[in-house]
Amino acid sequence: MVSIWWLLFLIPLFLNFKETKTEQHSISVFSSSFKNIFNTLKSVYQYKNAFLFLIAFFLFIDGAHTVIYLASTFALNLGLETSSIIQALILVQFVAFPATLLWGYVANKYGDKLVLYITIASYICIIVYSTTLSSAFEFYLLAAWVGFVQGGIQGSSRGMFGKLIPKEKAGEFFGLYNVMGRAGAILGPLMVGTLLTLYGNVRIALLPIAVLFIIGGLLLTRVKNEIV
Repeated sequence: MVSIWWLLFLIPLFLNFKETKTEQHSISVFSSSFKNIFNTLKSVYQYKNAFLFLIAFFLFIDGAHTVIYLASTFALNLGLETSSIIQALILVQFVAFPATLLWGYVANKYGDKLVLYITIASYICIIVYSTTLSSAFEFYLLAAWVGFVQGGIQGSSRGMFGKLIPKEKAGEFFGLYNVMGRAGAILGPLMVGTLLTLYGNVRIALLPIAVLFIIGGLLLTRVKNEIV
């Protein structure tokens, strides 16, 4: 189902996009990319709130991605059937879309920061609740909960960051923002893998992910809603 969805939306790209061939060595592209990221980091460092927000974002979005990426592995360790896991992942997508609209309304009325506080706290509760799961129905509830908060944490993160940066540097800074987002799910899986190796208990291994949300949330309290 997901494959068909992607294929349909790729058809216009295949029909209309023509790639221009460029001759550039892969090593030079690699080094140039890292140089650009480093220069952008130096540039965004001049804006205290934006820089602090990026650190907080890297931590809590790492936790959010880890929850999603390891959900199926966690479910399999609990003995759930593959069909139940697939249904739960589809449920996440169905819940996420209307929930994103709701979070957008809340953000417009009360601010992106409040949405981030609520969704970060929700993810901490999700992690704690996951240690008590024992049935497919409970896993469905957890999946719906994740779908409900995922759109909020992603949308409000982007919205808040956009308010912390100067408009003339939006393209450059959002490029770095996307890199930080893609780099998320490094610390979480490392923590989970380490504890899983030490203790062999997937329930215990998931708990440290909450630390990423807690530290990220605490850093977020230091971020002011203004360009400094």
